[in-house]
Amino acid sequence: MSALRRLLLLECALVYFAAGMFYILPLFLASRGGGELLAAQLIGVSAVGAIACSAGSAWLVRRFGLARLAPLGGTVFAAGSLVFARAAWADAGTPLLFAASVVQGWGWGLYFTLGPLCLSSLCSAEERTHSLLLYGAAGSVGSGVAPLLAELVLHRSPDGFAGLFALAALCSAAAAFLSRAVVRGVAGLHTHTGPGPASRHGQADAAALPVPWRRHAGAATGLPRVASCRSLLQWPGAAYYLMVALAACIYTSMINFQTTFAAAKGLHYSTFYLFYTLAVIGTRFAAGWLGKGRDLARLLPALLATALLSLGFLAAAALSPLLYAVGAFLLGAGYGLAYPIMQSQAIRHAPQGAQPLAMSLYSLSYLVPRYGFPYLAALLVLGGGYEALLAVLACCTAAALVLAKLSR
Repeated sequence: MSALRRLLLLECALVYFAAGMFYILPLFLASRGGGELLAAQLIGVSAVGAIACSAGSAWLVRRFGLARLAPLGGTVFAAGSLVFARAAWADAGTPLLFAASVVQGWGWGLYFTLGPLCLSSLCSAEERTHSLLLYGAAGSVGSGVAPLLAELVLHRSPDGFAGLFALAALCSAAAAFLSRAVVRGVAGLHTHTGPGPASRHGQADAAALPVPWRRHAGAATGLPRVASCRSLLQWPGAAYYLMVALAACIYTSMINFQTTFAAAKGLHYSTFYLFYTLAVIGTRFAAGWLGKGRDLARLLPALLATALLSLGFLAAAALSPLLYAVGAFLLGAGYGLAYPIMQSQAIRHAPQGAQPLAMSLYSLSYLVPRYGFPYLAALLVLGGGYEALLAVLACCTAAALVLAKLSR
C-alpha cells in the first residue's frame, strides 16, 4: 500500500475519532436536563449541511477538484466541534448547540463523500474493495475508541464534556493537515510527467492529475449527466443505494442512542462500543487481507442475517451483560462488513467517469436516514420504549436482506 493511502487511513481514523466523541451527545444533553428528542433534533439539523454537501459533491468536484476540497471536511468539522466545546464550557444555551451541529454537518458531509473518493481514485479497480475495507476499519478504530475514552474521562470528571469536544476538534484539524499532505503528495507524483523539465515552481500539471483531483474533471468523461444518473439507478446498482439507506437506520439508532439504551437496561455502554468495534475491526481487516481477489458481495445476505440476529440479542440484553456483548459483536460483524461491500459495489456498477456522482448518490442514501431517522427513533422510544425501536429496525434489516438476495 502506498504512503498516500496510509495517510488517508490515518486521516480517516482521526476524523472518525472526532465524530465518535459525539456519540456521548445524549449524555451531555441529559446532564443539562435534555433527552433523546433534543438529541435527535440536534442530529437532524446537521443534515442541512451534510446532505447539501453530499448532493452537490459531484458538481463541487467537477468545479474545484479534490485537491482543493479534500482538506475542507476536517477543517469545517473541527470548527463545529470547537463551537460545541465553547457551548459546553460556558454552559451556553440551546441555540449555540444547534449552530454547532449545523457547522459540523457541513464538515461531515464533505468528508464522508469525498474521503472514500480520494482513496478510490488512487486505487485500481482490483484494489478498491480491499482498500475501502481497510479504510472502513481505520474509521471504526477511531469511532470505537472515542466513546471508550469518553467514559474513562467522564468517570473521573463528570463535567469533562468541554475537554472531550475540544479534543475532537484537535483531531479533526490534524486530519485536515494530513489531507493537505496527501494533496501535496498527489501533486508531487504528477508534477514531472515526461522527460522534459518539471513545471514552474514545482506545481503539478493539472492535466496529468488523476481525474477527480483536478478542476473541471467531470467535463472530460463525456458522459451526459442525465444518462449517468439513469445508469446509476438501474438494477442491480440501485439495490445497493436502497440497502445502505436501510442499514443506516440501524446504525444511527444503535450508535447515537446507545448511551441512553444502556442506561435504560442497567448496562454500561462501553460494553457495546468495545465489542462492536472489535467485531468491525476484526472482520474488515480479515476481509481486507484474506478477501483479496474474491467476490465479497456474495457474503451480503449472510452479513445482513447476522445483523438481524444481533437485534434479537440486544432486545434481550437486560437479562445478561453477556447477551449485550454478543449482540454488539454480531452487529459489528454484520453491519460493519456489509457497509464497505455495499459501497464498493455501488462504485463498481457506476459507468466509467461517473464515480463522483455514484459516491454522491451513495452518500445521500446513507446520510438522509443517518440524520433523519433518529427523530423517528426518538418518537418510537418515547411511545413504545426501545422494544418498539428494535422491532422497526428488525423490519429494516429484513428488507435489506431481501434486496441483497435479489441483487445477486
